[in-house]
Parts: sequence; structure tokens; C-alpha cells
Amino acid sequence: MKEAKFTIKFIILPVFLTIVFNFLEYGLIWDRANKFLYPMLLAAIFIANMQVSKLRRFSLALAYGMLILMIFLYLVNQLNLSNIIGSAGFAVLIITLLTYLPELIKKGYLEKF
Repeated sequence: MKEAKFTIKFIILPVFLTIVFNFLEYGLIWDRANKFLYPMLLAAIFIANMQVSKLRRFSLALAYGMLILMIFLYLVNQLNLSNIIGSAGFAVLIITLLTYLPELIKKGYLEKF
């Protein structure tokens, strides 16, 4: 049973999340291998937030920092870099907020549907 939990947590779940994030980011076009780096990073952030709850605050600060950097880069007319950093910051923010949901439901702030 212990091996099954390990396999699900560290082998099957990252691959599944990478495929889901890749589909959300690029759709059904999987033409280059380097397009898997960004979804793999998002999957790693999601799994790390679920496993270590103290990382949630750091990822929230990271997301806010990336969004502030996006605004600054937009103001200095670096539109491509601003788009990349803003997209990553928003994705990290959504992932971090999703990892807070089980805790909010458990404490009774949100009800299950």
C-alpha cells in the first residue's frame, strides 16, 4: 500500500498534471518538447503546495511579485517578457488558491456542493 501511494504521488500525479497544464496552455498542439517545461513547473508547484503547506505562503508571495514585475515591465515597454511573467504569475496564483480550498472547506468557510 505504501508503494502504491508513493507511485501515485510522485509518478502518476506529476505526469497527469503536466498533461492537464499542457492542454490548458497549448491545447492539442504538442509539436515541441520544450513546451513541456512550463507545465512541468506548474505541476511541481502544485504538488509542492499540496505536500508542504508552508510553501503556500511563499508561492503566494512569488505570484504577487511576478504580477508586480509584469506591471513594471509593461510600463517600460517590454511587452513579450511582461506577457510571459504575467501569465506565469497568474497561473501560480490560481494554483496556490486551489491548494487552499481543502483547508477552507475543512474549517467551514466554504461548503461542499
